[in-house]
Amino acid sequence: MVRPKLSKLYWQHDQSSIFTRSREEGPPTSEGPNSDCNNKQRSLVSGNGDFSVLSDMLLSTLTTSVLHPLVRDHLSRLVERIAQSLATRCFEDGDKTNVTKSVRQVPSLYRHTNRPPPAGPLPYVDQILAPLSEFVQDESNRMMLSDIAIDIDNNRIAMRAVELRACELATAKYQELIRDLLKGVAKTEASLQRFKRFTTRGGKDSGNVSSEVSAEVVDLRGTIPSTDDNKIRRQVWFDAMAFISNVKQQLGVGHGDTQTAAIADQFLRPLSQLIEPFGQ
Repeated sequence: MVRPKLSKLYWQHDQSSIFTRSREEGPPTSEGPNSDCNNKQRSLVSGNGDFSVLSDMLLSTLTTSVLHPLVRDHLSRLVERIAQSLATRCFEDGDKTNVTKSVRQVPSLYRHTNRPPPAGPLPYVDQILAPLSEFVQDESNRMMLSDIAIDIDNNRIAMRAVELRACELATAKYQELIRDLLKGVAKTEASLQRFKRFTTRGGKDSGNVSSEVSAEVVDLRGTIPSTDDNKIRRQVWFDAMAFISNVKQQLGVGHGDTQTAAIADQFLRPLSQLIEPFGQ
């Protein structure tokens, strides 16, 4: 049987309608990119439902005349399962690496060690996306998706959906780890400050200072960190900035694909904002 040649919908359609169309509106209709689907906008990566809006909308570009709706739905769910598995492996990949443990050990590098301020990211950062890179480069994985996607264009779209969704999930996980680490640093800092006030006042605590210090109120920009806690925060900044750079490199941001860049910016921005006060 001769398969019909698919038009390259992913590149030729109005990408703003593809990636921001509301989930409830379903796949594109015969009205094309100028339909009223453009009227409703929503977050690219809200993640509601069984799989993310990002993957759902990206895979909605698959040609309906070639793929039965049930097949497309199966492909969407397969993309989500693969992406979730890859994101998990990015942080805990058996004996190869344990990024979660590496992130949580950052404070121990600076507490009571007289270590100088950090000057760059730690080695673990370059290991985070290794499972995803290996998956994308493995030709057998492309063949696995092509068995369902049928057409080379659909296969490319599905693989890009896996890549984007895995990066989104990995970023969310890394941001969670960083936020927890910063909260722990702030609590330890507050405890030490209370202890110092207690000892300097002869065992009396004035009780005027909040028992918890927010990490967000610390601004290290334009300074060289001198305390252990601020050295930890600066290290977190170096690591997170390197991670963001690696995600963009993995997705090919900066090589003319403006839609990929826009999507990456959506899920990377919260992490950038979180660590921004701790930069140089």
